[in-house]
Amino acid sequence: MSSNEISDLHLQSLQVSWDAYPFPEGNLNELDLDKVNDFIDKVNDGGRFNLKDRGIAGLEKLNLVSGDFPTNAAMILFSKKNLGYNVHVGRFKTPSLIIDDKIISGNLYDVVKETMQYILGHIKVAFEIAGTETQRSEIFEYPYLL
Repeated sequence: MSSNEISDLHLQSLQVSWDAYPFPEGNLNELDLDKVNDFIDKVNDGGRFNLKDRGIAGLEKLNLVSGDFPTNAAMILFSKKNLGYNVHVGRFKTPSLIIDDKIISGNLYDVVKETMQYILGHIKVAFEIAGTETQRSEIFEYPYLL
């Protein structure tokens, strides 16, 4: 067996995933607490459950902190520094012709936001003005909740 296969089997036997392990040489000061709090606000606004704690205490409730260390998941989500993970998005005219692309890097929280902005910037939007109102309604090519 390769070392990767042995490592995977070890994680499976513990029933713990890689993202739950403490980040090597990480510390809680490397997390962007403004993004953490914004995330907690979005979780609470979603109505699925309510996190009363904010900041590091909120991350502890979500099991994103292990002792005094952030987990791999916490660092990928909220790190202040770029850890080298990227998302590559693009527009295809045909299955083999790419007409636009962008590599987005940073923490996952920012990458998801920027990816959604990229997608929204490239889909068609129709505008409808109904009645005597001067307000227009936007109709996206694909349904999107703003």
